[in-house]
Amino acid sequence: MNEHGRLQINLLGKPEVWLDGKQLTNFSTAKTEALLYYLAATGQIHSRETLAGLLWSEMPEAKAKRNLTKSLSVLRRLLEPFLIIESQRVGFDPDVPFLLDVTLLETACTGFAEVAVSTPTPSPDAAPLYRGDLLEGFFVKDALPFEAWQLTRREQLREMAIEALAALTAQASDQKEYAVGIGYGRRLLELDPWRESAHRQLMLLLARHGQHAAALAQYEKCCQILDEELGV
Repeated sequence: MNEHGRLQINLLGKPEVWLDGKQLTNFSTAKTEALLYYLAATGQIHSRETLAGLLWSEMPEAKAKRNLTKSLSVLRRLLEPFLIIESQRVGFDPDVPFLLDVTLLETACTGFAEVAVSTPTPSPDAAPLYRGDLLEGFFVKDALPFEAWQLTRREQLREMAIEALAALTAQASDQKEYAVGIGYGRRLLELDPWRESAHRQLMLLLARHGQHAAALAQYEKCCQILDEELGV
């Protein structure tokens, strides 16, 4: 075990922070919590000016930096061994490991993309790792730069998961693993219900698995969604 303790940060779906099996919730303010999530998700060392502008851009610079200092004091109390907090630099210490679900998802998706052609069995890791959108249900008032980053990164990760699921579905079909492919296909359509190609793929998988009634029901559902949402 890491001598500093076991830290796990989950940012996909409802955010959670776990240290040695105990969930941390006492961040004092939403902006302190947001600061932690940003530092973890970016994996970079940032200047104090950048972080103050990210979360307190509506305030004068001096006041913004004071608020940043207060938030950093809270994070230092909770997670000091994992953080670099200096007069000019702030971030997670790259020499102190911790688990981050975003990193695990990126590794699973990238690894699958690199080996999918030659590997007989697709990696299933991407599907369960994507528990939901980045920081689902988490909102910080008066922090437009943070909100803009959150929305952009959320869309990137969502698209990454969608493409990985599409590849996994197709490969399961090619390998005649129809039940597995059906699971991937259903999850894909939960994330992207307007993806017509995914509906067709799922119909084919259901039919090949002998679920003809379900395949027909999927066809009707596809027609309904396209008609209601896209006017097709």
